Amino acid sequence: MKGFTLIDGIETIKTLTATNYPNLYGWSTERALIFTKIQFGRSPMIAIRIHPVKPSLVVYHQPGGVDPLAVQLAERENIPLVITEMPLEELRKKLVLLGK
Repeated sequence: MKGFTLIDGIETIKTLTATNYPNLYGWSTERALIFTKIQFGRSPMIAIRIHPVKPSLVVYHQPGGVDPLAVQLAERENIPLVITEMPLEELRKKLVLLGK
């Protein structure tokens, strides 16, 4: 993996378009997309499923739960789906340290 992107799940789903979707990846698709402020994670996985560019990993930060459809879509796309309850700043710091 070559990096990560922290994404406000609610705002991204409200404003994401097909033309700005690739901006989530920065310079490489070999990265983790970390979704914050999500309830069940269905919408992020649907957006990932319908777009041809896929992340290496999807992380749900402190979700309210996980929709079974989100799990099925992740499996179908062969994308690991991870759930974390770690405080966001701690997660960000650990990921930055991994990149060094």
